Parts: sequence; structure tokens; C-alpha cells
Amino acid sequence: MNLGPGLWPDLSVSIRGEALHGPLIERLLELPMDIHDGRVDGELRIRAYDAASWQFPELHGRIKCTGGWGGRRGWLQREGTMG
Repeated sequence: MNLGPGLWPDLSVSIRGEALHGPLIERLLELPMDIHDGRVDGELRIRAYDAASWQFPELHGRIKCTGGWGGRRGWLQREGTMG
């Protein structure tokens, strides 16, 4: 796709999952938390629309880790850019 100089395609993706292996998700997405064990449920939205966001896309959403995030249970909500 050739949009011309200074123009970037707009990417918007929503990902939902249930009972995903927590440590794998933390590694793949480089989430700002340590997940040593357990399962992750929730939804993330990934967006890229300019040069900076194509280098590192914006991540928004809400996930729940059960049985592995420092032994705590509950929701982690992070709105805005994760990074």
C-alpha cells in the first residue's frame, strides 16, 4: 500500500480472550506488570495511525488475572497508552 509521503494507514484491532496463559500474554504485550502464573481474561485494543504509533502501537483495554499476579485477584484497568 503506497499512501504517499507523510501519510500512514490507520490500524485498529480488538482482541478478546478467556483463560489465556498469563506469563505468555505479559511477555508478548510487554504489559506494565509482572504475571508469574495464572490465567488472563479480557479485551485489548491496539491502534496505530502515525509514525510514532507504528513504531509502538497504543494499547488500551481491561484485563483480569486470576491466580498469578503477585497472588492478588482482581481487575487491572489501564486506560491510555501502555508502554
